[in-house]
Formats: sequence, C-alpha cells, structure tokens
Amino acid sequence: MTRGRKLALAAVWMLPSATFLLVTALVYRAYRIPPPDRLDDAARAVVIAPLRAAIDDREPGGPTPIRVRQAGPLAITVWSNGKPLARVDAPGADLGASVDAAALALRTNPAVRALPAQDRERARVQVDVITGTGPLGNNDAFFDLIAVPGIGQMLAVNSGVEGIGATIAGKTTLLLPHELVTTKVLAAKRPSETLQDFAMGVDLDKIRMNLAARAGAMKGLRPDQLFRFRTDTFVERPAGQRTGAPLQLYRGIPVVPKLDAQTLRAAALDGGRFLVAHMAPSGRYIYEHDLATGIQTDPRSNNYSMPRHAGTTYFLAELYRITKEAWLREPIERAFAHLAELMSN
Repeated sequence: MTRGRKLALAAVWMLPSATFLLVTALVYRAYRIPPPDRLDDAARAVVIAPLRAAIDDREPGGPTPIRVRQAGPLAITVWSNGKPLARVDAPGADLGASVDAAALALRTNPAVRALPAQDRERARVQVDVITGTGPLGNNDAFFDLIAVPGIGQMLAVNSGVEGIGATIAGKTTLLLPHELVTTKVLAAKRPSETLQDFAMGVDLDKIRMNLAARAGAMKGLRPDQLFRFRTDTFVERPAGQRTGAPLQLYRGIPVVPKLDAQTLRAAALDGGRFLVAHMAPSGRYIYEHDLATGIQTDPRSNNYSMPRHAGTTYFLAELYRITKEAWLREPIERAFAHLAELMSN
C-alpha cells in the first residue's frame, strides 16, 4: 500500500471524528455555564431569615452577612397555596446586599401585605441566586454559519435548569427556570407547520414578548439581547417544619432523601394524600391540575379511563391494608362505588 493511500485511509477514518471533537470542544467552551457552587445549609438559612422576617413584618436583624458574588440580580418568589403570589428581583454588590434589598421590597409588596396572618405564615419563600450566564445559540457568527438555520437558538436551553434574561436600559429582567416551564415555552417550537405534533426547543418569540412586557419595553427584544443563566435555587420548608435548613431544589424538586423503610412509607402516604385531594365528590380522580392557573380537568368528561381508575384505587386499597390510616377508608369506598358505576354502564 502506497504512502498516499495510507494517508487517505487515515484521513477518511480520523478526520470526521477529529472534526466532530473540535466542534464539540468549541461549543462546550462557548456555551457551557458551569454548575453552581451551592450555598451550604447555614448560608441558606441566613439568606431566608430576613426574607421571612419581612413577610411576617418583624424587625430585621441587621445587614445580611454574606459576601458571595453573583452573576445577576437575586430573584425572590413568594408562593401561596401552590401559586406564585409575588416576585422581587434585587440587584446588589453581593448576595447580602441583594437579600437586604429584596427584604425591603417584600415589606411594601401589596400582594404580601394583603395576605391574612395565617396565609402569610403558610406562604413559602423561594430564592434563585444567579451563579453564571451564557449566550443563546444564535449570536456567534461562526456557529450561525455552520448550524442548521433556526435550530441553534431553539436547543441552547437546559430545560428546568436554565432561565432566560435580558438587560434593557441597564436593568436586567429574568424568566426563571420554573417560569419557563409554567409559561409553556419549552418544547413548544414547531419547525414545520405540517407536523403539528412535532415540537422541540424553546419558543423565543413568546419569551421575547414576555420579557419585554415585564421590562415595560414598547417593542419586542432582539434575539441577541437575550442570555441564558443558571441558578442556585432553594425554598423554605413548609410551615411547622422550618427548624431545618431551606430545601435545595434541582429542576424544582428537593434533593432525594436516603432510601429506607421510613422514607418509602412516608412517600407512599404522601402519594395517597395527593390522590385523595384530587378525588371529586363523585369518586372520580382529577388527572390534570394546572398549579399555575388552578384549572382542573372536568371529572365528568367522557374521556375517563376505567383501567387507570381501577389501578389508582387498588393502590389506595393496598396503602390502607398496610398502614391502616383511617382517613383513607371513606375515599376508597367512594372510588370503588364509582368504579362499580362505571362497570355497569
């Protein structure tokens, strides 16, 4: 085999792989946002304390002593009865200064002040600390040149982990990771109108309009004005359980507890409470409940699954057999009565 032929064969086998590795390395360097350095238990408790004091209308305990640097404003969401009640974004020289600014804003927030004392105690504070930012996939000339048109800007968001923001006239406006989910702009872009069921990526048109409205801009934003960001997110524990540190969240979910018999039993009972809470007086289950809007499916609709109803009720029956929890008995009887009604029709 001649030297030229050997070089040609080596190029055929190695050049494509080398090219893909090079492009991967370039994309990684250009777009990666490092995972956040998360605050420890003590620091999270220090951050939450003045925010909780503001909601309860108690005197602040002095400046918050945390000098951690941020990559953007601190975002505070107050949740009440499963819905976002108030939102405060607070810039600052460091995390402590941002916390104090957010606490001051909460003290005068009309929605928070209008809450009855009992609801104010049950409300929970969520904190999003911006730890890093990165561009979207459509503002680099090199990648725009080699990418499939329209695809790069759709895919460059890690759903549930990254948010999207914009800086307009020196003020930063944010759509937090959970807000991208609740506004239904993820997995919402249709590359082809002929395939309505095929959706992927983010709907940047809706995101630009949403951010412009929040910022009070008169017109929509250009794609190159947007940026991605990652957060260190945590939330207060429920009322009555606040002796422990605030809960770290990842994709809106707390860290998974250690797997043991007690944890499994507690999780099964939590599942039972969820099902009982989503059972209509007729004994039917409410399968879809939009927590952002409060809208529930009509339990009287015709597209109701008998096998699903039977399986769900069987789980409740097994849970009652093992735990003997009295609160399960009446809902189980109600669900079985409706199952008999379904089978007779």
